[in-house]
Amino acid sequence: MATSPALPKTIVVGPFDYTITVDTDAINVKQVEERSMLYGCTSRQRGEIHLHPDNSPSVMRETFLHEVLHTVTNVAGLDAELATEDEERFVRRVSPILLDVLRRNPKAVQYLLAP
Repeated sequence: MATSPALPKTIVVGPFDYTITVDTDAINVKQVEERSMLYGCTSRQRGEIHLHPDNSPSVMRETFLHEVLHTVTNVAGLDAELATEDEERFVRRVSPILLDVLRRNPKAVQYLLAP
């Protein structure tokens, strides 16, 4: 059985570098602020993506993509145009579908990643 690749430590989105951590403390602080249970969170200002350590591997992958999509909306300027709830609703709907498309279509992913 093949081993899953490790979660990357960094990601570059547009001109911005993000550090990726699995961090209970950062998640707990954000959960208190937002008064809700979170699987992950992103700090655009600090260039950080934090993921909850209790996420299962499949939830971790989808949450990682979810948080990356938040950074994409930021780089695209959509976060300035959308209310926070609208951005979250969009990302929540798109991330599991996009992950499924990527998983089911490895040849398409290879094509997209070719130079």
